[in-house]
Amino acid sequence: MNKIYIALSLIATILLSSCSDFLDITPVGKVIPTTLEDYRALLTDGYAQSNNNKSLAGFRTDDYNFFGGWSASKYVEHFFWNENNGDANSSVYDYMNQYQTIFICNQVIAAKGVMTEGSIEDQNQLVAEAYALRAMTYFDLVNIFADVYDAATASSVKAVPLVVSPDIQLDGEFNKASVEVIYNQILSDLKEANSLSAVVIQNDENLTYRFSQVSINALHAKACLLMNNWKEAIAYSKKVLEEKSELQNLNTSTDNFLTFKSSENILSIHRAFISSSQKNSIIPSDDLVVVFDTEGSLRKDVMLTSDNKIAVLAESKYKTTFRVPEVMLILAEASLRLGTPNVAGARSQLKKLVDARYSTAAATILKASIDTMNREELLVEVYKQRRTELAFQGKRWIDLRRNGKPTITHKYKGDSGEREEILTHNDSRYVIKFPVEAIRLNPNLANK
Repeated sequence: MNKIYIALSLIATILLSSCSDFLDITPVGKVIPTTLEDYRALLTDGYAQSNNNKSLAGFRTDDYNFFGGWSASKYVEHFFWNENNGDANSSVYDYMNQYQTIFICNQVIAAKGVMTEGSIEDQNQLVAEAYALRAMTYFDLVNIFADVYDAATASSVKAVPLVVSPDIQLDGEFNKASVEVIYNQILSDLKEANSLSAVVIQNDENLTYRFSQVSINALHAKACLLMNNWKEAIAYSKKVLEEKSELQNLNTSTDNFLTFKSSENILSIHRAFISSSQKNSIIPSDDLVVVFDTEGSLRKDVMLTSDNKIAVLAESKYKTTFRVPEVMLILAEASLRLGTPNVAGARSQLKKLVDARYSTAAATILKASIDTMNREELLVEVYKQRRTELAFQGKRWIDLRRNGKPTITHKYKGDSGEREEILTHNDSRYVIKFPVEAIRLNPNLANK
């Protein structure tokens, strides 16, 4: 049988070179980590792998106008939904590095009960993090390169290859697994992670890139939300908020809450912007600025500059994967989506968030309005709050996909003239193409 490697041979090469400073290499050329410390260093490398997918996907949304500048050629095709087309000047979505992360996680998971030194509790915690990181990586991949989860079609719609073995020389073809298979693997990994994790919450702000029980549950809640499993989304959201529910009140603190140092932070892996050139090539769309301009909202002063530019910088401190407000909004939405909606529970979550994000006078008015809203009106309010609360964090693209795939019009006036394109309702481009290089290495990715 042919040995199809989905670029795993390249992954192994990268791993050998990047980890050789702390791993012994046997005469036959195989990397042999042995101790807990070795495997911790290996997983740290997995956490650190570049992942610009969420950030790049922001170009596709209705949140940005393309400003261009000197870096226009790197990002303009992303703005017009034509990325990963082989253009050498254009930035490419991470695919190879995602599977490098998965390969590292597979190695650490396989080492359970084998690695030496360290307590059993610490070893289990490391393996728990590997399961969670693998789940998050597949979650990111399936929400970039596959269609949205739909229970009626998930078993037949193809997603991405599933690789869970540490053996990079597997016989057989690495075909794309179905959306259902990928999501089932995500849920399975998260359950394993939770059963092994001994760290309830990462209290050291410098370690919030590592998974804990709280961040595992946050990812579980988000996965269930996207699967329309409202009861489980509620259950896991509540588990998170039982342990961490602190909100930064913008009436008393104007610190930017999108850094890993924020008291609201749960998990900090993804950067808001990968580079200054990326951040400086966009400005908030007129539509987004209007939503920010809601009377009495204090978010704008934190997230936008006085001339309506993005205040979040392309710096490593601006890392946020999950924060308390997103979990509150997951809980509110799922509560409203139930067959018998929990309207009171949704109102409660919204009003807590409003208190922390609006002036006292404006909060009083909005909370009174929330108390009169019906289920449909409350869902609109949840989406409105998500739009500004989660802006510049790689969340909008997923929200657009799961909420009807609306029509979006993008315009840009560059050196070569004006250009306008439309992403139509339910457009096939709501699924991002695999990078050309990834297809070259694994032609099976081109199969429907």
